[in-house]
Amino acid sequence: MGFQMASVSEMESTEQNDIRFMKARAELGLNSFGLQLEEFPQNTGEDAYQEHSHAKDGQDEVYLCLSGTGEIQVDDQDWTQFGPGTFIKVDPESTRKFRTEQGMQLLAISAPQDSGYQPQSWTEKGDPSSSSTSGQQQEEQGDEQEQSS
Repeated sequence: MGFQMASVSEMESTEQNDIRFMKARAELGLNSFGLQLEEFPQNTGEDAYQEHSHAKDGQDEVYLCLSGTGEIQVDDQDWTQFGPGTFIKVDPESTRKFRTEQGMQLLAISAPQDSGYQPQSWTEKGDPSSSSTSGQQQEEQGDEQEQSS
């Protein structure tokens, strides 16, 4: 089949200190990057989310807050508040932990820094062509230029 779909309400999950971790990567059959949905109940304290880094496996980790508000602490620095629509990127060597009073839902995406990913130029900040042409059109134009060379 050319695609996979999975409903959050039907995903296999695990719980740690009342935080629910939905196994989105496994449900979708992904092997190129990590993907999980994390649901934090109200009044999740800083000790509930296991502080960790990815220094050993070299994974960049990005979190997207889908709902609620929370705070993150990176490398024992001050707590930083965030809310829905906020992306947070944490370097592999940095430790991170979360807390929330309201409850929140985070989408966690991870991949090793040496995964070989090569971004398309139109996805780069400041690329003037990205505002007028879609990514697929950019890719097609690049293919046409390569073929004519």
